[in-house]
Amino acid sequence: MPKLEKVELKIIMMTTIFYFIITLFVVITIHEYGHFYVARKCGVKVIKFKIGFGRDLFVRTDKTGTLFSIGWIPLGGYVQMLDEKTASKSQADIKNAFQTKSPFLRLLIVLAGPFANMILAVLIFWAFFLSGEKTLEPIIGSPNPDSVAMERGFEDGMRINRIGKTEIQSWKDINRTLFEYIGHNGDIQFWVEKNMSLDESIISVDVQSWLSEASEPMPARELGLNPKFDQEGIQITKVETGSAAELSGLKEGDKVISINAYENPSLESFIKLVSENGNSDITITYARDGIENTIVVTPKIKINDDQQTGFLGVTLSPNVFYPEYMIKVIEHNIFSALSAAMSQTAETSGFIVSSLIKLLVGDISAKNLSGPIGIAKVAGDSAESGVLIFMRFIAVLSIMLGIMNLLPIPILDGGQAVYLLYEIFVGRPVPEGVQNFGMRFGVFVLLTLMVYATMNDITRFLF
Repeated sequence: MPKLEKVELKIIMMTTIFYFIITLFVVITIHEYGHFYVARKCGVKVIKFKIGFGRDLFVRTDKTGTLFSIGWIPLGGYVQMLDEKTASKSQADIKNAFQTKSPFLRLLIVLAGPFANMILAVLIFWAFFLSGEKTLEPIIGSPNPDSVAMERGFEDGMRINRIGKTEIQSWKDINRTLFEYIGHNGDIQFWVEKNMSLDESIISVDVQSWLSEASEPMPARELGLNPKFDQEGIQITKVETGSAAELSGLKEGDKVISINAYENPSLESFIKLVSENGNSDITITYARDGIENTIVVTPKIKINDDQQTGFLGVTLSPNVFYPEYMIKVIEHNIFSALSAAMSQTAETSGFIVSSLIKLLVGDISAKNLSGPIGIAKVAGDSAESGVLIFMRFIAVLSIMLGIMNLLPIPILDGGQAVYLLYEIFVGRPVPEGVQNFGMRFGVFVLLTLMVYATMNDITRFLF
């Protein structure tokens, strides 16, 4: 690898790690602060408030005696409260212990962390909507070649008005609605109109023909649908050393005009045609310095997920933009923005819960699970897209953290909540032996999930 490429790679990695740390620090701090704040309000003495693990980078003790610290490993945090067993014998000290509070108050403290994550999401979405909500009209562009969408008769310029019983108002509604069909049988009915003709027609698509293997959360892309956009070609931004592209004479900056006589191809179309033609000749017409050239190149074979695909060895950047009629801007005042933010948080929460259920029942492959590497990559990519996109990502991750902590696994807030609900309704706490076993089991489950998700990340991004 050339020295310059190594430097660029290091910069990208450092930037990605930086935004990963920022993201985790924000969502974890807010989560733990929720526990901390409600615990103090309920009269519980907080001994330690720590973000991260390992050696402390920052330590401070406040006037109440609570120790605040930041560890150098940003993968968690905790709030240590006074335990009845370790409290002094003084009545005042015992009174401030967590276990001496009523089950209801303890439940409030346990649930405060996930609730704080939801509040953070609402606040971020609120600021986002105050700046003006931008959505895309549900108008499709040319379906991807050889896709289910093309086969079923979808055409460039069609507007999707309804999917099943759901009215479609924006492009995000399409993906959200289609996602709910994963795991179902039968046909999905699309009510569409051509070029604003107001004459609706119905297109039916067999769920199993594509959604059984759909990659969450973009099922529309699996179908072969993309929003309508204008494109001024595809530009080659990088050519790998020794690749088929380099051997054919392609260079950085070349603008792709056609591939196998397919004019002005989309990025997806280009990738699809290359991947399907490993060890087969393809014809590419490109422009360089205003002069058109045509070459014949044979993509090499590359193994990806145990499948052979064509590999050209180029990085592409599509020059695309949405026409003005595709962009719908909704202006909000303070109150309507807050309402929209709460609705967005609820919708996102519902989507995440639905995704988890589909994972559990096998409708979505467990390969979609992402760990720290996947989160770090998305954090870096969203930061590169702008502050608003990065903040939106933090909001979504905050919701995910809140919901994941509500899972009924003993080591998580959800598991503790189950114990406390048992105590409220039965009138006695869960036996200590059961709690100890549950704690060990919870650690095992979380470590297993973490290892599996990390292996998914390694397979997805490094191979």
